[in-house]
Amino acid sequence: MTDIKKDTSQMGISHHTEVFKASDGCELFLRRWSSEQTNTAAHDRNNALAVFIVHGMGEHSLRYQELASHLVTALPPGSLVYCHDQRGHGQTAVRLGKGTEALGEVPCEHGLDPMSVMADDVVCMVTEKLPRGMEYLLIGHSMGSVVTRLALERLMQLDVPSPVGMLLSGPPASPGRLLHAIYQCLLWAIRSTSFGPSLASKIIFGGYDSQIRSLVKNPSLPQHSWLSINEDNVRKYTEDPFCGHDVSIDLWSSLLSNITKLNEGLTFGEMKEVSKVKVLVMGGADDMCTERGKGVHECAASLAEVPGLEVKQLLYSKARHEIWHETEDMRMEAVHDTIAWAKRCGQAGRRSRL
Repeated sequence: MTDIKKDTSQMGISHHTEVFKASDGCELFLRRWSSEQTNTAAHDRNNALAVFIVHGMGEHSLRYQELASHLVTALPPGSLVYCHDQRGHGQTAVRLGKGTEALGEVPCEHGLDPMSVMADDVVCMVTEKLPRGMEYLLIGHSMGSVVTRLALERLMQLDVPSPVGMLLSGPPASPGRLLHAIYQCLLWAIRSTSFGPSLASKIIFGGYDSQIRSLVKNPSLPQHSWLSINEDNVRKYTEDPFCGHDVSIDLWSSLLSNITKLNEGLTFGEMKEVSKVKVLVMGGADDMCTERGKGVHECAASLAEVPGLEVKQLLYSKARHEIWHETEDMRMEAVHDTIAWAKRCGQAGRRSRL
């Protein structure tokens, strides 16, 4: 483990960065936010919570600093928030020594499913970083919601603590078996071409932009407007060299396969006995990635079939894909709902120990 940076400049929040090794030795860049008081006083682990955030495709952990700061400020003293740069993203990709050229390439052993490997990374992060005796929550956004669901499956089968809550934001809608098969054929056809990753991004993300322009009847909306009504957020995303990059065909193929499998019904197999895990699935009503809420409903319905999960869902009127980056009123409503959910999870976890 290498401690790289400490930043205590925001809202009385300590921000640490470090690197941890996944089970296959891959080095993953990790951020941790905590109250400055956490560093001078012993954790009250009976009340504090650890939150593990899993970001989406074509972005990175630093984009969750505002949400992390709100959580650390609102949750009991000693609470911690973690978010790592997933394989092929952010500083994890850059550390491979190829600079931004490594963005979108998911290093894993040949033949392994990239999304499954990324889920194993989340399990490794939880088992390595969770303070003993502390309850924890999982939060996953978009592609990260798929990784998080796969990680939960593992955590509920292994001899490790299970989370008291899981929040999924903007879970992609299943394309359906026919369209999934068509997409996979297209991905196979362009796999060996140099333009394959770029074409896949244009077809899928470009399609979302076309749909939102049609919905709001504004053909001049800039690229990436499907992400948010918030023009400042769209501009920052577009200007960020670690956002909006292409990803490998293997990652696209893995993502589509896992979305289809999970949304059609998740089978956890043999599980240990767990207390109720509070699950909140949330998204924007005008999010093209979820097909305007279809993905939220599919995700919630499939998880509701899993024993031990208590599932609720929320849709935000007029909001798009990135609910924590929306305009002020929308953003703060989503943040307040996230905090309220986290507090309920913590209270339920404490009651289960009594």
